[in-house]
Amino acid sequence: MKQLHNKNITNFYKKLEDVWPRDDKWHMHTHDVIFGFVYEKVMGYHLSKNQLILNVGSGGSTYDLPYEMYHLDITDTQIKQFQHWVVGSLEKLPFEDNMFDVCICVGTVINYCNPKKAIKELSRVLKPNGKLILEFENSHSMEFLFSEGFGKHVGTVTSKYFGQKHTYQVFSYKYITYLLKKYHLEIKEEKRFHILSSFLYRIIPVENIAYKASCFDKVLEHTKLSKFSSNIMFELIKIKD
Repeated sequence: MKQLHNKNITNFYKKLEDVWPRDDKWHMHTHDVIFGFVYEKVMGYHLSKNQLILNVGSGGSTYDLPYEMYHLDITDTQIKQFQHWVVGSLEKLPFEDNMFDVCICVGTVINYCNPKKAIKELSRVLKPNGKLILEFENSHSMEFLFSEGFGKHVGTVTSKYFGQKHTYQVFSYKYITYLLKKYHLEIKEEKRFHILSSFLYRIIPVENIAYKASCFDKVLEHTKLSKFSSNIMFELIKIKD
């Protein structure tokens, strides 16, 4: 398994003023789906002021949530304005066991890590019955058809981000759900998106064209075609050992 979480990635993110490219409709659709899912789920928990949220790979996002949270990222560029922030790695979180009531790890953060270490750490810092919102990129996405990483439990792919080639890992649904079960995380809900659009992107590799097919996601996410979605998002609960 390749280690992709290196200085080059850190330097890339240090230079970004915004982690979401506003002129890229594919990534802005991704942004809108993720933010909407996170906001809906966390607001539904009706958290008290004493309950703690960890935002891993924050990128400066609060998801418009009216709660204080701990922001962790690989660089301080987007997070140093918050009261609680720390530069660190998802593979070795600098927090105590059973510390957080909610953990948020979205925006493909896990795809730059060893997934086994990352999921183990997220489970470790989460309280029993705590909630985790996790999103990852799927190796069965039609976007990666005929690539080296397509369909593998752990594969390496190259895509475009801010107009630059970007190398990262993709994972199979089977492998991620195996790890979730291993570390006592039970799926409450899952959401898939970029389904038909991933196929269109494979044919016409232009983000602002391919994203248009995303309007069919709600129809397709509960069909067999959802297997080929680019993104999968979970709402999880930590069950007792």
